[in-house]
Amino acid sequence: MNNKKYQIKCFAQKGMFEDEFIVTINTVNEEGEDVESSAFVNKDELELTSFPEGDNVVDGLLDVSLMGIEQDKVSVVLPKPTFANGPVVWVKKQLLTFKTVTT
Repeated sequence: MNNKKYQIKCFAQKGMFEDEFIVTINTVNEEGEDVESSAFVNKDELELTSFPEGDNVVDGLLDVSLMGIEQDKVSVVLPKPTFANGPVVWVKKQLLTFKTVTT
């Protein structure tokens, strides 16, 4: 069985706990401006290019659910809410990727 899994590009650094990360996502606000949003996520909701050491930030892909598409942006549900905007955010389409997971 094949399932399509969506992810968005993000930046990640270690959180306070072993299985926790802080992610920063480039989102789009109601005025169409680019803003950064941050959230805590579990390590199993994230793919990293490398493991961040100390306070270093690395590139990553965060698991999301696709809600809607509007011209050049998409609405996604994050695994955990952002600090300021809750779990649903708008991001530019080019930040969205998908991979096929075989189960």
